[in-house]
Amino acid sequence: MKIMPSEIVSDVQRVLEDVCKKYPDTNPLITAYQILDRLPKKLQNKLIEERGYPGKDSGVFYASASLVSNAAEMIKDIEIKTLDISDMKLFCVNIEIKAGNPCVALYRIKTKE
Repeated sequence: MKIMPSEIVSDVQRVLEDVCKKYPDTNPLITAYQILDRLPKKLQNKLIEERGYPGKDSGVFYASASLVSNAAEMIKDIEIKTLDISDMKLFCVNIEIKAGNPCVALYRIKTKE
């Protein structure tokens, strides 16, 4: 049976928490592609094997980054913004990809104020 978003929420949350710890003064937003890139390699490889490489040209409607995105949306204190990337190059798992949408979601854990 394929991995479902609810099964990787804690892994995705750990990646986002690590970003917050690394850059506590800015707590940057990151894409699902970046989250996928930072997941443990074993999990990353399994997601790509099951769901395919991310991006518009992958030929897969619900690819690995889509699953990561859905998992991120399940995190309790998630903040989601969007970014127009129509003129940007993206890389994920060491390959250049084209996003399936010109605007991608950006994620981070909300900080306590």
